[in-house]
Amino acid sequence: MPKGSLHIPRFLRFGRSRSLKPPPGPLYVQNTHEPKNVSVQGDGNYELLEKTIPGAAFDSSARDPPPRCHPGTRLAILARCLEFIANAADEQKMRWVVGAAGVGKSAIMQNVADSCLPSESLGASIFFSINGRNEGTKAIVTLAFQLAAKCEPYRQFIEREIARNPSLFQSSLSVQFKKFITEPFIHDPLLHSIGRILIIIDGLDECDQLHTQRELLQLI
Repeated sequence: MPKGSLHIPRFLRFGRSRSLKPPPGPLYVQNTHEPKNVSVQGDGNYELLEKTIPGAAFDSSARDPPPRCHPGTRLAILARCLEFIANAADEQKMRWVVGAAGVGKSAIMQNVADSCLPSESLGASIFFSINGRNEGTKAIVTLAFQLAAKCEPYRQFIEREIARNPSLFQSSLSVQFKKFITEPFIHDPLLHSIGRILIIIDGLDECDQLHTQRELLQLI
Protein backbone atom coordinates (compact mmCIF):
# COMPACT_ATOMS: atom_id res chain seq x y z
CA MET A 1 0.00 0.00 0.00
CA PRO A 2 1.41 3.40 -0.95
CA LYS A 3 2.01 5.87 1.85
CA GLY A 4 -0.49 8.60 1.19
CA SER A 5 -1.55 11.45 3.42
CA LEU A 6 -5.01 10.07 4.07
CA HIS A 7 -7.51 11.76 6.27
CA ILE A 8 -6.92 9.27 9.07
CA PRO A 9 -4.30 6.92 10.14
CA ARG A 10 -2.92 3.90 11.89
CA PHE A 11 -2.49 0.68 10.18
CA LEU A 12 -3.62 -2.44 11.98
CA ARG A 13 -2.61 -5.90 10.95
CA PHE A 14 -3.96 -8.88 12.84
CA GLY A 15 -0.65 -9.23 14.63
CA ARG A 16 1.19 -5.97 14.02
CA SER A 17 0.42 -2.30 13.59
CA ARG A 18 2.18 0.83 12.44
CA SER A 19 1.21 4.48 12.19
CA LEU A 20 1.15 7.28 9.65
CA LYS A 21 0.63 10.99 10.15
CA PRO A 22 -2.00 12.44 7.80
CA PRO A 23 -3.67 15.84 7.81
CA PRO A 24 -6.80 16.41 9.92
CA GLY A 25 -10.15 15.37 8.55
CA PRO A 26 -12.78 12.61 8.66
CA LEU A 27 -12.05 9.25 10.25
CA TYR A 28 -11.93 6.06 8.18
CA VAL A 29 -11.72 2.39 8.97
CA GLN A 30 -10.56 0.69 5.79
CA ASN A 31 -10.62 -3.00 4.85
CA THR A 32 -8.59 -3.91 1.78
CA HIS A 33 -9.13 -7.46 0.29
CA GLU A 34 -23.72 1.50 0.57
CA PRO A 35 -25.28 4.26 -0.64
CA LYS A 36 -28.41 4.29 1.33
CA ASN A 37 -31.55 5.05 -0.68
CA VAL A 38 -32.87 7.83 1.52
CA SER A 39 -34.68 10.94 0.42
CA VAL A 40 -33.01 14.22 1.24
CA GLN A 41 -34.04 17.70 0.32
CA GLY A 42 -32.31 19.52 -2.48
CA ASP A 43 -31.95 18.76 -6.15
CA GLY A 44 -28.20 18.39 -5.73
CA ASN A 45 -28.69 15.38 -3.48
CA TYR A 46 -30.99 13.63 -5.92
CA GLU A 47 -28.33 14.14 -8.55
CA LEU A 48 -25.80 12.65 -6.14
CA LEU A 49 -28.01 9.62 -5.55
CA GLU A 50 -28.13 8.84 -9.27
CA LYS A 51 -24.31 8.73 -9.35
CA THR A 52 -23.75 6.49 -6.32
CA ILE A 53 -22.88 2.79 -6.05
CA PRO A 54 -26.25 1.05 -5.48
CA GLY A 55 -26.43 -1.15 -2.42
CA ALA A 56 -22.99 -0.32 -1.05
CA ALA A 57 -23.92 1.06 2.39
CA PHE A 58 -23.55 -1.12 5.48
CA ASP A 59 -27.34 -1.24 6.01
CA SER A 60 -28.40 -1.68 2.39
CA SER A 61 -31.09 -4.24 1.60
CA ALA A 62 -28.85 -5.45 -1.23
CA ARG A 63 -26.47 -6.83 1.42
CA ASP A 64 -29.14 -8.25 3.72
CA PRO A 65 -28.22 -10.31 5.62
CA PRO A 66 -24.68 -8.90 5.73
CA PRO A 67 -21.74 -10.92 7.03
CA ARG A 68 -21.24 -10.54 10.78
CA CYS A 69 -18.85 -12.01 13.30
CA HIS A 70 -20.12 -15.07 15.11
CA PRO A 71 -21.08 -14.12 18.70
CA GLY A 72 -18.07 -14.26 20.98
CA THR A 73 -15.50 -14.18 18.17
CA ARG A 74 -13.12 -11.46 16.95
CA LEU A 75 -13.54 -9.68 20.27
CA ALA A 76 -9.95 -8.42 20.44
CA ILE A 77 -9.87 -6.87 16.97
CA LEU A 78 -13.35 -5.38 17.42
CA ALA A 79 -12.33 -3.85 20.74
CA ARG A 80 -9.21 -2.34 19.19
CA CYS A 81 -11.19 -0.82 16.32
CA LEU A 82 -13.86 0.66 18.59
CA GLU A 83 -11.27 1.97 21.05
CA PHE A 84 -9.46 3.61 18.16
CA ILE A 85 -12.67 5.25 16.91
CA ALA A 86 -13.46 6.60 20.36
CA ASN A 87 -9.98 7.84 21.22
CA ALA A 88 -8.04 8.47 18.01
CA ALA A 89 -5.61 11.35 18.36
CA ASP A 90 -5.50 14.12 15.77
CA GLU A 91 -2.44 12.62 14.11
CA GLN A 92 -3.89 9.08 14.13
CA LYS A 93 -7.08 9.00 12.15
CA MET A 94 -7.01 5.87 10.04
CA ARG A 95 -7.09 2.21 10.91
CA TRP A 96 -6.37 -0.24 8.13
CA VAL A 97 -7.55 -3.80 8.73
CA VAL A 98 -5.81 -6.32 6.48
CA GLY A 99 -5.66 -10.08 6.28
CA ALA A 100 -5.91 -13.06 3.98
CA ALA A 101 -9.06 -13.60 1.93
CA GLY A 102 -11.79 -15.28 3.92
CA VAL A 103 -10.60 -14.39 7.43
CA GLY A 104 -13.69 -12.24 8.06
CA LYS A 105 -12.60 -8.65 7.44
CA SER A 106 -15.98 -7.64 6.00
CA ALA A 107 -17.75 -9.21 8.96
CA ILE A 108 -15.52 -7.22 11.31
CA MET A 109 -16.30 -3.99 9.45
CA GLN A 110 -20.02 -4.79 9.58
CA ASN A 111 -19.86 -5.29 13.34
CA VAL A 112 -17.95 -2.03 13.71
CA ALA A 113 -20.61 -0.19 11.69
CA ASP A 114 -23.41 -1.77 13.73
CA SER A 115 -21.67 -0.80 16.97
CA CYS A 116 -21.45 2.85 15.89
CA LEU A 117 -25.20 3.21 15.27
CA PRO A 118 -26.16 4.28 18.83
CA SER A 119 -23.64 7.13 18.84
CA GLU A 120 -24.51 8.16 15.27
CA SER A 121 -20.79 8.56 14.60
CA LEU A 122 -20.90 6.62 11.32
CA GLY A 123 -21.07 9.15 8.52
CA ALA A 124 -20.69 6.94 5.46
CA SER A 125 -19.71 3.46 4.36
CA ILE A 126 -18.85 1.62 1.17
CA PHE A 127 -18.73 -2.17 1.04
CA PHE A 128 -17.23 -2.97 -2.34
CA SER A 129 -18.00 -6.32 -3.96
CA ILE A 130 -17.03 -7.87 -7.27
CA ASN A 131 -20.68 -8.92 -7.56
CA GLY A 132 -21.95 -5.57 -8.78
CA ARG A 133 -20.80 -3.07 -6.13
CA ASN A 134 -17.40 -2.36 -7.62
CA GLU A 135 -17.58 0.96 -9.49
CA GLY A 136 -14.65 2.76 -7.95
CA THR A 137 -15.19 5.92 -9.98
CA LYS A 138 -18.42 6.44 -8.00
CA ALA A 139 -16.79 6.05 -4.58
CA ILE A 140 -16.36 9.75 -3.72
CA VAL A 141 -19.89 10.67 -4.82
CA THR A 142 -21.25 7.71 -2.83
CA LEU A 143 -19.54 8.97 0.33
CA ALA A 144 -20.70 12.53 -0.38
CA PHE A 145 -24.33 11.47 -0.73
CA GLN A 146 -24.34 9.57 2.56
CA LEU A 147 -22.60 12.41 4.38
CA ALA A 148 -25.09 14.91 2.94
CA ALA A 149 -27.97 12.79 4.26
CA LYS A 150 -26.44 12.90 7.76
CA CYS A 151 -25.09 16.46 7.99
CA GLU A 152 -27.13 19.53 7.07
CA PRO A 153 -24.19 22.00 6.77
CA TYR A 154 -22.41 19.54 4.51
CA ARG A 155 -25.55 19.05 2.40
CA GLN A 156 -25.82 22.79 1.89
CA PHE A 157 -22.15 22.99 0.90
CA ILE A 158 -22.53 20.19 -1.64
CA GLU A 159 -25.67 21.69 -3.15
CA ARG A 160 -23.87 24.99 -3.68
CA GLU A 161 -20.94 23.25 -5.35
CA ILE A 162 -23.18 21.25 -7.67
CA ALA A 163 -25.23 24.33 -8.58
CA ARG A 164 -22.00 26.19 -9.29
CA ASN A 165 -20.51 23.38 -11.37
CA PRO A 166 -22.88 20.57 -12.43
CA SER A 167 -20.05 18.91 -14.35
CA LEU A 168 -18.45 17.78 -11.07
CA PHE A 169 -20.11 14.40 -11.58
CA GLN A 170 -18.00 13.93 -14.70
CA SER A 171 -14.81 15.18 -13.04
CA SER A 172 -11.86 13.01 -12.07
CA LEU A 173 -11.68 11.33 -8.68
CA SER A 174 -9.04 13.83 -7.57
CA VAL A 175 -11.30 16.79 -8.38
CA GLN A 176 -14.29 15.15 -6.67
CA PHE A 177 -12.18 14.37 -3.59
CA LYS A 178 -11.05 17.98 -3.41
CA LYS A 179 -14.53 19.45 -3.89
CA PHE A 180 -16.57 16.94 -1.86
CA ILE A 181 -14.12 16.02 0.92
CA THR A 182 -11.07 18.24 1.31
CA GLU A 183 -12.61 21.66 0.78
CA PRO A 184 -15.71 21.27 2.96
CA PHE A 185 -14.07 19.49 5.89
CA ILE A 186 -10.85 21.48 5.96
CA HIS A 187 -11.85 24.91 4.68
CA ASP A 188 -15.54 25.40 5.54
CA PRO A 189 -15.89 26.88 9.06
CA LEU A 190 -19.47 25.58 9.34
CA LEU A 191 -18.16 22.02 9.39
CA HIS A 192 -15.40 22.52 11.94
CA SER A 193 -17.73 21.97 14.90
CA ILE A 194 -19.57 18.82 13.80
CA GLY A 195 -17.14 16.47 15.53
CA ARG A 196 -15.59 13.24 14.31
CA ILE A 197 -17.17 11.41 11.40
CA LEU A 198 -16.45 7.74 10.81
CA ILE A 199 -16.12 6.54 7.22
CA ILE A 200 -15.78 2.82 6.53
CA ILE A 201 -14.40 1.57 3.21
CA ASP A 202 -14.47 -2.21 2.88
CA GLY A 203 -13.09 -4.45 0.15
CA LEU A 204 -11.22 -1.81 -1.83
CA ASP A 205 -9.36 -4.59 -3.64
CA GLU A 206 -12.70 -5.63 -5.18
CA CYS A 207 -12.92 -2.28 -6.95
CA ASP A 208 -13.32 -2.77 -10.71
CA GLN A 209 -10.03 -1.26 -11.92
CA LEU A 210 -6.58 -1.58 -10.36
CA HIS A 211 -5.65 1.98 -11.33
CA THR A 212 -8.83 3.22 -9.62
CA GLN A 213 -7.90 1.34 -6.45
CA ARG A 214 -4.48 2.98 -6.50
CA GLU A 215 -5.90 6.44 -7.13
CA LEU A 216 -8.37 6.14 -4.26
CA LEU A 217 -5.57 5.04 -1.93
CA GLN A 218 -3.39 7.93 -3.00
CA LEU A 219 -6.22 10.42 -2.49
CA ILE A 220 -7.05 9.06 0.93
